[in-house]
This record gives sequence, structure tokens and C-alpha cells, in this order.
Amino acid sequence: MTGLVDCTKAVTDDIGRLLLAENVRTIEQSMQNSEERKAEWVVQARGREKTISTLLGDLQYERTYYRHRVTGEFKYLTDELLGLEPHQQIDTGLQADMLTKAKEMSYEQVVQSY
Repeated sequence: MTGLVDCTKAVTDDIGRLLLAENVRTIEQSMQNSEERKAEWVVQARGREKTISTLLGDLQYERTYYRHRVTGEFKYLTDELLGLEPHQQIDTGLQADMLTKAKEMSYEQVVQSY
């Protein structure tokens, strides 16, 4: 039974990661096509890769880097919409889970559990 549960969890995590990646792609496309965005932000660079660790595993996606027409500020608007800080590599849900586990076990055990 335990093996079956582990296998099922691995499959559902994979499906969840695929759904999450598709949602992020949809958000990215919407941002690229947005007339509101085009009025304020200019594409600086496309296809920049990002990897973020989540409870479902590592999520890799491509995003666009923008420059504000007036202020000259640079941003990854998709990351901002997703609530990700610049240079963030671990999702806050995973961070919270790791902290909870760290109270119960050693750091090495927490890392090995992922």
C-alpha cells in the first residue's frame, strides 16, 4: 500500500506541476498581449528562464523582462503578478512547510524529505 501511495503522490505532483506551468504560461501570454501593459511597459528581453522550488517540485518557466516607458524601471511583470520577489527561488508555501518540519527534525532530515 505504501508503494502505491508514494507512486500516486509522485504522479499527482507531476500533474500539479504541469497544470501550474500551464497557468504561468497563460499569465505570461496575457501579460504580453495586454493593451494596458503595452501602454506603460516595453519589452526589454523575452524568454528569460526562472526556476522556483514549490511543494510540487521545481517549476521552470520563461518570462519577459519589461521597462517602464516613463520611469525606466525594470520588472518581470509575471513574477510580480505571481507574488514572487526578485531573486526568490523558493515558494513561500514550501518555505513555511520546511520551517514547520524543521521544528520536528534536523535540517538534514528536512532537506532529504524533499
